[in-house]
Amino acid sequence: IIIIFCIGTGTGLSYHVIAVFPILIVQSLLTLGIVLILSAVDVYVQDIENIVAFILNMLMYGTPIIYHLSQFSASSAGILYTLITINPLTTIIGSYRNAFMYHQWPDFAALGLVFVFSLVVVIVGYIIFKKLEKGFAEEL
Repeated sequence: IIIIFCIGTGTGLSYHVIAVFPILIVQSLLTLGIVLILSAVDVYVQDIENIVAFILNMLMYGTPIIYHLSQFSASSAGILYTLITINPLTTIIGSYRNAFMYHQWPDFAALGLVFVFSLVVVIVGYIIFKKLEKGFAEEL
């Protein structure tokens, strides 16, 4: 869909699209870690689904998806700007935007930090899943 959008709007494609593969790996690792944690906790706390739905709605506005981060300045937005910039999805979305729309390489240093964070989340998620896995049969 993104490729069709880029071609249809005249943005076109460039060789920077190959940067999508490392971005996909980082995003997949982060998603895997979050899914491991939430799936294990959901067995014991059934209301987690409603909480996650609410958080996802808030994350839609807390991640520069429908707006660009450059609309804010660090001095005028203060804490809001800081919260948006430390959101790992901000780096991922910005990297996709750079590769597809602006034909630029993503910030690999920032993407590397998100990669390390994603690895930590996967490890923590795996540990939590393995600890809680023993009681899945009794709870379900």
